[in-house]
Amino acid sequence: MSRPRLEVSREDYIKTVWELSATGEKVIAAQLCRELGVSSAAVSKALQRLHRDRLMTQSTGGSIALTPEGRRLAERLVRRHRLVEKLLYEALDFPWDEVHEEAERMEHAISDRLEAHLLAHFGEKATCPHGYAVSPRPSHRPGGRPLAELAEGQTGSIIRVYEKDPALLKLFATLGLKPGARVRLRRKLADETFEVQVEGRTVQIGLKAARGLWLSAEP
Repeated sequence: MSRPRLEVSREDYIKTVWELSATGEKVIAAQLCRELGVSSAAVSKALQRLHRDRLMTQSTGGSIALTPEGRRLAERLVRRHRLVEKLLYEALDFPWDEVHEEAERMEHAISDRLEAHLLAHFGEKATCPHGYAVSPRPSHRPGGRPLAELAEGQTGSIIRVYEKDPALLKLFATLGLKPGARVRLRRKLADETFEVQVEGRTVQIGLKAARGLWLSAEP
């Protein structure tokens, strides 16, 4: 039996607020419009419902935050999303650059029982194919520094990548820029491109790509 669209939409709002908050950003309605591709009127109505259900709050200045119950729901959704990604990628050999979009659809249908089985199978400390912890820790920001912020000559290992842009993921896969890969920033060029050494090859990427790769940088 398919789920009502309202329920799926509510979950998407909650998860999006959680994801934006995890980066340290101040979350406002305009960001939800942009991230979810919906109108300001739709966001306003959704926020009213979520406030009524005690899942979200909004300050007089417009800042949006999750309540403790909202955070628990968001973390469950994030965990299920990342478990689905891992299952699709590792067990079904689903393309690396497509698992995020597929998991967006499937995460809403995962039962408590299936979630428990997947956690037992992959382990609590597992990471999704893009490098994020399967079980998010409350109030814990993902680690690493964007490659764009490294100094020329610095070396590091990729720990996670931006996962919401299929074209960017396809580029990363083609160039071997995946979690675990060791890279060296050779040069920052005047046209905002970056010369990067990876797996014995030198490749060039743009600023958007350089901001979408987080590394555990070494001196």
